[in-house]
Amino acid sequence: MSDTNSSITSNASVETFTPDVHARVRASAGRRDRLRAFLQGHLPAGVDIEVVLTPAVQTAAVLPADVDALVSSDATDLERQQAAQLLDGIDAAFLVLVTTAPAPLERVPLNDQLTADHAHQFGLAFHELLHILKTAIAPIAALLDAEVDPEYHQHVHELINIVEDGAIEHEAIHGANFSDTAEIRLELTRQIHSQTPDDLGDGQQARLSFWGAVTTALYDAAVYPTDTTEVLLDRDDDRVGFISEADEIAFEDDLGAVLEVSIHLPIAVRPDHTGELGVAVSEGQVEHRTVLMEIRDLADTTDTLEFRRLFNERGNLLVQVAN
Repeated sequence: MSDTNSSITSNASVETFTPDVHARVRASAGRRDRLRAFLQGHLPAGVDIEVVLTPAVQTAAVLPADVDALVSSDATDLERQQAAQLLDGIDAAFLVLVTTAPAPLERVPLNDQLTADHAHQFGLAFHELLHILKTAIAPIAALLDAEVDPEYHQHVHELINIVEDGAIEHEAIHGANFSDTAEIRLELTRQIHSQTPDDLGDGQQARLSFWGAVTTALYDAAVYPTDTTEVLLDRDDDRVGFISEADEIAFEDDLGAVLEVSIHLPIAVRPDHTGELGVAVSEGQVEHRTVLMEIRDLADTTDTLEFRRLFNERGNLLVQVAN
């Protein structure tokens, strides 16, 4: 009898403290060290990074190890004192910040929290690794300053980020540099962080602005198919629609018979990478709202992914993605 009671008490304790165990593992030094070893194992000599596990990011980010960079980034939620404390004792040039939030089991084909958290954090870190390896961060920033009016910086940067995410993940999945584990980790991460119409509860509706519709359509085609754009353009499905008639007109009509977005992105930073990214932006007035009309490449690059999106005169979606 005493053995049975002891067993019951032990099981109850494990069940009670399991959430705390999961949280401790997600933020543990061991997890941090394994993520750092994973990242450094894929980086060239001389590129030194430090991994920080923190609730201050919703997903993950790679940033210079600098207080101003940490505080000003849209990816972080840090005060200056917090950023300074986070950098204390770190001498690496860059930080890879990875969230300590739990992976939602309801969104992934896993039923064990520890396994899901492990896959989630490594998937997020892997995506940031791809940015370190392939993103021309400084040239893109310089391009925005030189070629794009300041009022459009945020819009163009957002478009570049979306297409670039699709480009680097496409190469990681279909290229020869990584194993099949890369696709599994990236797929799981996208499942967790990509909202779909099926996530809406009974009777719930989502309403998008013009810009929200544009970025959603780009994400659906270049990064991960959420079916949101398909539902948005389906007049028989009212789960996703536009905030206003003006937004709908801007998206479907006033952009012209065809809206074409073609972006060539440099997705590698190598000694032999000599291509330059060019972006041209024109604008049009839609009921006194300035909108982006076209983004096109001005120069070829040595390593690119071309993304092309077409909307015909009825707003039906035609997509072509070519490497």
